[in-house]
Amino acid sequence: VALLREERTREGERLRRIIDLPLVRERSPMFILTWTAMHVITPDSPLHGLTPEALEAGDYELIATLSGTDESLGQVIFARYAWGPEDFRFGERFADIIHVQPDGRRQVDYRRFHDTVPAPAPAQAARAQLGA
Repeated sequence: VALLREERTREGERLRRIIDLPLVRERSPMFILTWTAMHVITPDSPLHGLTPEALEAGDYELIATLSGTDESLGQVIFARYAWGPEDFRFGERFADIIHVQPDGRRQVDYRRFHDTVPAPAPAQAARAQLGA
């Protein structure tokens, strides 16, 4: 996952800078259920403190590329997707699409694949983790 943003050099030239975003998990050995690419927004993150207005002004774009091997065909597959400033969601996270049934089996509900739910603000989440 990479973040693209517009920057100006000291000479006034415009350029697109590509910044790799560190993920919680860079790869998945099996894609049997589901996998979400997650980047934690810490003070060191290039996304830290950004507002919707700043995203628009900097012409930000988030690019995700995925490659893997289709085991049945033995072929390498690739996927790429891009999100612009209008696609960023503040105070939201993706909904969990995996549910555990009463008998313990897991079920994936792909109808909720693009659904989001409210997410606690970073300060609230930190307090919740600390049990405060």
